[in-house]
Amino acid sequence: MSAPNTLPKNILSKPLYYILLALIVGVSLSLGIYKSLEISVSYKEALFYFSTPRFLADRLLLQALHAFVERVGCTLPKDLVLRLPGLFLHGLNIILIYHISHKMPLKKPYDPLFVALTFALLPGVQLGAILLGKVSLLLTLSFCALLGFYTWVFYPLVVVIALADGSTIVLLMGLCLYTLKQRYTLKMALLLGALGFNLYYFRSIKGMPEGFFIDTLVVMFVLYSPCLCLYYPYALYAQVVKNYKQDSLIGVVATTGFALPLLLSLRQELPPQFLSYGAVGMPILLQKVLSSIRLHLPVFRSHYYIRYSLVFGTLFLESAFLWGGYNPFVSTHYIAKELATALKAKGIDAIHVDSEQMALRLKFYGIQERPDLFLIKQKKQGEIKIRYKNKVVASYAITNHKP
Repeated sequence: MSAPNTLPKNILSKPLYYILLALIVGVSLSLGIYKSLEISVSYKEALFYFSTPRFLADRLLLQALHAFVERVGCTLPKDLVLRLPGLFLHGLNIILIYHISHKMPLKKPYDPLFVALTFALLPGVQLGAILLGKVSLLLTLSFCALLGFYTWVFYPLVVVIALADGSTIVLLMGLCLYTLKQRYTLKMALLLGALGFNLYYFRSIKGMPEGFFIDTLVVMFVLYSPCLCLYYPYALYAQVVKNYKQDSLIGVVATTGFALPLLLSLRQELPPQFLSYGAVGMPILLQKVLSSIRLHLPVFRSHYYIRYSLVFGTLFLESAFLWGGYNPFVSTHYIAKELATALKAKGIDAIHVDSEQMALRLKFYGIQERPDLFLIKQKKQGEIKIRYKNKVVASYAITNHKP
């Protein structure tokens, strides 16, 4: 991936660093569980949960998810169980990127901990962990491909990646560009075949060209945090272009993961998982940040401290906003669970809801359709009031008459 690590192995294997890594994973998963218990299933999540996927991988994953929710959902909150696989993979990804960081040139033995912490704080990574989707799984496959690139595991893994999702064209393209640069003929042929199959099977690039560049760029600013999203491309550019003679698998894959979705957005709207692959380059970002500080004498470091305080300060602020409880900007992830609980407390397990989106969300919590009882959304005078932080955010009335 890059120049070999020059630190003594006994330093890297100190139990203290693994304890701190376990602490990062534990806190991140605890926050994920807390948020999973707070939010409700959104309409898009419910739509996927009750759908019949077209592609084989999606069908298998959904069947496994249904079996898991039915088996474990009787002992734990159902929406928490729904999110547990993503949270488990999120914890695994933090561990994997910690080990990947050891493939980069290290100056201090605790640098990989900074990489793991930064990765865990990325808003897009956190959202991918707690929301139903394949972001965490796709990141796991990416890290496994990077770690297993020089082993026999890479060959069957490429097949899995090609079948996993239409967005994996980004990962396959990054790996293909690296094999082209290093002239690995066999791997390049395998990756080209997998890329061609993925494009034909998922048809992820299709339709009439439309411009979604600005929309995609805004989403990336949210997923990576604004200041980090501005500095990150420079770090990747310095690694891949300025230091092009270096053997950096992570750099090529991360650069492709960041740049290719922006290029594709010039012609079509992209699902969120297309934007996830750029996160694998966090070791490069931290390497650039820390080396910029350490190369200068202490008296000249204040400028860099201010710059990187802005970068990582916005990252912490956006994470605090994400975990700060109910917010009207993300109201689509609230209300449904509390509403279902209130209905069941009144002995109602079936009711008609005018909103198809809310009806599908309530279905996940066991509230079925009923033609002779109606749930009407009102301003604040309804008999069912949903409160967050002692503030009424939604109100509903129950009637036997069609409104």
